[in-house]
Amino acid sequence: MKQTIFQLIAKRHGVTPEHVRAEIQIAIDAAWNDPEGREEQLRLFPEGKPSPELFILRLAEQVKQKAPY
Repeated sequence: MKQTIFQLIAKRHGVTPEHVRAEIQIAIDAAWNDPEGREEQLRLFPEGKPSPELFILRLAEQVKQKAPY
């Protein structure tokens, strides 16, 4: 069975996947409520505030595009 990123992070830190997802959502919400943070997020998420899943996926795509290999 393939593990989700939330499961992998949770295992490493001794918490539940739900806790990891909730903490990521809190961080997204905090950035979204800050004018500078929202401006930055809208560059990557012009469709609006992302879910934790979309946030991780989009950032991973950005890292992959900029990888030197």
